[in-house]
Amino acid sequence: MSSWKWPFPFIFLSITNLVFLVKSQFPTPIFFHYECLNNGNYTNNSAYKTNLDTLLSSVSANIDTNGFYNASLGENPIRVYAIGLCRAYLQLYQCREYMENATAMILKFCPYQKEAILWHEFGMIRYSNKSILGTLAYFPYKAGYSVESVPNQDKFYKELNILLDALRKQAAYGSSHKKFGAANRAYPDFRTIYAFEQCTPDISPEDCSACLKQSALIIQDCCSVARGVRILRPSCYLRFETDPFYNETMVRILEPVTAPPGKEDNTTRTVLIITIPIVLCLILALSILIFLRMKRNHKRSEKLEIGQADDEIITVEYVNDKKQGGFGAIYKQGLLNGNETAVEMLLRDSDYDNPRVVNANHDESFVQKIKEECMKECKEMYSQQLKSFEDQLTVMNSQIDFLQSQLARSGSPVSPGVQGQR
Repeated sequence: MSSWKWPFPFIFLSITNLVFLVKSQFPTPIFFHYECLNNGNYTNNSAYKTNLDTLLSSVSANIDTNGFYNASLGENPIRVYAIGLCRAYLQLYQCREYMENATAMILKFCPYQKEAILWHEFGMIRYSNKSILGTLAYFPYKAGYSVESVPNQDKFYKELNILLDALRKQAAYGSSHKKFGAANRAYPDFRTIYAFEQCTPDISPEDCSACLKQSALIIQDCCSVARGVRILRPSCYLRFETDPFYNETMVRILEPVTAPPGKEDNTTRTVLIITIPIVLCLILALSILIFLRMKRNHKRSEKLEIGQADDEIITVEYVNDKKQGGFGAIYKQGLLNGNETAVEMLLRDSDYDNPRVVNANHDESFVQKIKEECMKECKEMYSQQLKSFEDQLTVMNSQIDFLQSQLARSGSPVSPGVQGQR
């Protein structure tokens, strides 16, 4: 782990600008930095303090599975708003432990302050007497850096900027629930660079990208030649080191496998542009094929009970094994005297609402019954086929929406734990 210090001007600005390394039940020192904002005070027995204590005490237990918490309590002017965020690679039980620690520390460091923020080694907690949810906040910000420097700065920052730019896109336009990116990249003739970027999930992708971009821009101004840097803001967090510092196993689980950093941004877009028309054509062709096969292979073997009398119909049986007539299905009539005769139904897609009977030497009652039964069967058959086709269209539309979203988000994200090109 690199040694750390904070820029001299920040340390002596006020009594609140301090950095603490607190040893707790955790195996490594826990980094803290806090800032008590000058936005008014509250008294010890006030309703604001009651609301604040109640709200902060609920953060650990109520932080969600994505490591994010936001809530408010009370009515103006004593309403309190709070936001909590854990590092994306933490498991939930770890997040809750660290957040419990952080909420206790912020009350200790900023007593009676109506607004404060604390950056924890593994998260951030902030509260205010004004609404903060969904609002991009650049300030206050702090920049800390390692006292150890890197050789060949030009090459180092070239590789670093490629990595940070790819992670910024991944954090901003990746998962909306965990806005983060983490990866490593080989630095020629030196160590591997490890980097992590994260935004609070309540801000938009554009705001997330802007926040992380501003943080990357100040690195060489505040922390030149340092081989490890932290940029802390209320809405985003950026860190890089030349030693591993995040849980690579959890990152691999949480992030999709994507291309390594350094590839051209147009590669993904080009692949999608070529792939989308092909996929859409395949889906459409498959849908048509399924529809036609269902229509052709829709075979039934059934007996329609029509009625029984001395000289009347006993059953009418649908004949399906290559016994189609020139225009439609053939039914055979069985009589009590043992004779049989055929009835052909003239059915087409365009006139199934008005089927006709040909070659029939029967009374009108038989013909009418055949019409009614066949009408019923035909409508059921076509209803099923129509529903099947509509289901296929729904699937196709879903695929189109998915591919369009991928095209809109195409960029050059990075693969967790994958080294860059030398």
